[in-house]
Amino acid sequence: MLERHVFRQDHGKGQGRIRQSHSKDSADQGQLVGMTLGCRPNAHVQSMIWATDRVGLETLLFPSEELKTKFFADLPPHDDTSPVPAPEVAGINACPHEYWKAVAIEVFATPLIRSAGYEVDVLMTAYKSIPEYETACRDRGDGDVLNTGKYWDMSIHPYDSIFTKTNREHDAVTVDKYTEWAEVRKYSSYDYCNV
Repeated sequence: MLERHVFRQDHGKGQGRIRQSHSKDSADQGQLVGMTLGCRPNAHVQSMIWATDRVGLETLLFPSEELKTKFFADLPPHDDTSPVPAPEVAGINACPHEYWKAVAIEVFATPLIRSAGYEVDVLMTAYKSIPEYETACRDRGDGDVLNTGKYWDMSIHPYDSIFTKTNREHDAVTVDKYTEWAEVRKYSSYDYCNV
């Protein structure tokens, strides 16, 4: 059975934290929450969908000099075989003009959040279910879990992560079927959200 996770913001005691609410536990789970966790070149919350609060956003946009120093000291040695370069800046308040430098902003946001003393969380079931998920994922060498067959020898399913990303080598039949079914329903978020 897949668990569905509801995220809410806890404003108690002046601490804004994203919390996970489900039947077993309501402990703090993460200051940065997303859909999936990429494994290469390091564990990172993939940036298609991020949820955070004021504390997380300030950490990502305006890290203190002390945090920047800690962040760079905490990073493991850079893998020079990776197309993702070592970070040039700490945080997401940059506008790189090269693709892989932009990817580095995403990849190194998670280590910055962790250097600030916070954790991250993602929706995907494997992350919640496999002990030491990050180590196991890295050791498997699957890379991007959004690619076909790279999510523990299968393709990630929208029921697992709520969303799917269609610009990967994803299972075309799955994407086509969901698109067809949505079109038959003539569903449009604009009709429901009054935008």
